[in-house]
Amino acid sequence: HDLGKLGDGTQPYYKYQTDDWRRKKLKEWYTHNQDLDYMTVHDRALWLLSKYHIDVNPHVYKAILCADGLFDPAAETYFKSYVDTRHVLGSIVHFGDWLSTICEKQTWLQGEEEHSDEAVEQRKTSDKDIKNMKAKFDELFN
Repeated sequence: HDLGKLGDGTQPYYKYQTDDWRRKKLKEWYTHNQDLDYMTVHDRALWLLSKYHIDVNPHVYKAILCADGLFDPAAETYFKSYVDTRHVLGSIVHFGDWLSTICEKQTWLQGEEEHSDEAVEQRKTSDKDIKNMKAKFDELFN
C-alpha cells in the first residue's frame, strides 16, 4: 500500500529537508518532492502497479485505498463496507499500518539522540544511493 512512497520510477517521493529551521524546530528530516505530480501515496501505488502491468484483484485494490482507514475521508465508504468477514484485507492493512506508525513513533522517542544533525548528515541520501535505489526499482519493475 505504500509503494507510492518510492516516487514515480524516475524521482523519489521524499527529498532530504534542507531547511535547518524545519529540521531543528519541527524535526522534519524529509520533505515531499515538489517535482512530482501530486498524487496521494495510495493513488501513486495503484498507478505504479498499472504502469508496470501488475494486476491486482478488487480486494487488494480496495485494501490499498483503505490503508489509512477512517483517517482518510476518501476511503470511508470502502472501509465501512468491509462487513463481510471474508473480505477483511482492508482492515488488516489499515490496522497493520497504524500499529507500525505507533511503533515507529515509540522507537523515535526512545532514540531521539540518534537524530542529531551529525547523525542525520551521515544518513543523508547521496546521489549514489538514489542511483542504487533507481537501479533496484528498475530491476524489480522493468
